[in-house]
Parts: sequence; C-alpha cells; structure tokens
Amino acid sequence: MKLLIKLVIGFSIILIISISLIVIILVNFDPNNYKDTIAAKVNEQTGRSLSISGDINLTFYPWLGINVEGISLSNAANFGDTPFLETKTIKARAKLLPLLRKELEMDTLVLHGAKVNLVRDAKGVNNWDDLLNSKNKKQNTNQNLPFAALILGGIDIKDANIRWRDMQQGVEYNITNTNIHTGELKLGEPIDITASSKVVASKPAVSSSIQFKGTVSYEDNGDILVLKPMLLEAVVSGKEIPGGKTSLKLSSEIKMNFDEDTAEINSLDLTAFDTQIKGQTKISSLLSGTPEFTAKISINGKI
Repeated sequence: MKLLIKLVIGFSIILIISISLIVIILVNFDPNNYKDTIAAKVNEQTGRSLSISGDINLTFYPWLGINVEGISLSNAANFGDTPFLETKTIKARAKLLPLLRKELEMDTLVLHGAKVNLVRDAKGVNNWDDLLNSKNKKQNTNQNLPFAALILGGIDIKDANIRWRDMQQGVEYNITNTNIHTGELKLGEPIDITASSKVVASKPAVSSSIQFKGTVSYEDNGDILVLKPMLLEAVVSGKEIPGGKTSLKLSSEIKMNFDEDTAEINSLDLTAFDTQIKGQTKISSLLSGTPEFTAKISINGKI
C-alpha cells in the first residue's frame, strides 16, 4: 500500500512538472523568431520568396489559432518584381478539444487586404503554373480530409484586389474593393453569401459596381450544387454602353450537376437597358469547352 501511494505521489509530481514545463514553453514561445525558417521552407517547396513584415500570433486554448500580419509572396521567374500575393491579415483558428475527436470546428476564416497579381505572358505561360506543378501539390492531390465532422464559422474577406493581365489577348481586368461574407459553413446545410466588388476592364473599356446575395446548398455529396435564391445587381458604365451607364438586375435559381456535366438556370429574370428578359436555360457539356445551350425566354422592352 505504501508503495502504491509513493507511486501515485511520484506520478503526480512528474505530471505537474511536465505540465508546468509545457506551459512555460508555450508562454515563452515566440513564433516570430521562426520567420526565416518559414520563408526558407516556402522557398524550398515553391522556389519563391516569402516575407512576413508583421507579427505572428498563436493561441493554444480553447482555440488553436494563428494570426499573421503582412505576408508577401514573390512572383514567378520572368514575371517582374511585383509580388504575386500580398495580405494585411490572415486569421484562422479551430477549437482544440474537437480536434482530439477528429472534428474540425473552426471560427470565421479572416482574410483582409489581399492583393493578387495574375499574369499570362505572350507565350501563354501563367505566373501560377509553377505553384500548381510543385511536388507538394502532386503529393496531396488525392488525400482526403481526416475529419469526421467539419464546421467553419464563416468566411470574412475584406478589401481584396485582383489584377489579371493577359498578354496574349492584350486585356487587363482589375477587381477591387472586394468583400465576401458567408454564414456558418456546415456539411449538408445551406450557406448564405453576400459579396460586393468593383470591376474595371480594358477591352471593352467598362467598369461596374456589383452587389451579390445568394444561398448555396448541395446534394448527393456535393455532386449537385444549388444556388437559390440568387440576386445580382450592378451599375455598368463605359463609352460603349448606350447612354454611358446602365443598371442591371439579375435574379435566378441555378442548379449545377457535376456528375452529369449540366447546369439549369430557372426563374431567370434579367432587367437591363429598359428591357426585361425572363425564362429558363439548360446547359449540357458544361465543362467540356464546347457547351450546348437550350433556352426558353421572353423579351419585353426596347431591345
């Protein structure tokens, strides 16, 4: 009995010391000391330079999370010095205890102030091709998420900007002031989405302010995607627009079947240029590059 008591006391002391050491390490651990190590690993995997100008903050309990400020990823070779990606804030965190049950329960994923620079050169080479063809991408292509349940508190994207230049076609598109917000993402449940953005194109020379609202759901394990309802409103302006400016309003219900490679657009209601278009459309061979359309529409107005 005395031996058992001594063993229990000894085990308790060891456990307390171990926990104390872990707490001390976590409290004094500064991830900012490992910026160079992180950059070196990224360079090893992608051949690109990563810099982190801001702080890296970690949390451990009850949320296991990371908050990184000021990320910049260099462009591909022969695409200039403008960074491929810049972000002001990236924040992600997941509850620790559900992870032990192989359940991923995340808070809202935050991405603020992102700038993405996309380019296709005159030979048709994209400045992201090297990332898609990296060894790490190939190794992880067919891996499944090892989680029994997945919950994401939502997505919060603010002030995102995308610049797309196609040297082959001689066109440029700038998507600025982009904000995207979603409700909670749970497997099998509908997802509410709101978004806004401004788009400027060089050919044709037009600009547009866009507002979007919709609810996404899916069926058959994700093979069928349903966007219902969907409302898109835009103000389009440019020299080639009659009158220099027009308002556009589109509402519809969209159903995409990835297994059958089809899409259906029902309850279509488009208003633009003092004209209203109603009807429905079915698209087959959607992802083949040569889609086929069948439609039944009615047009009322000036067109």
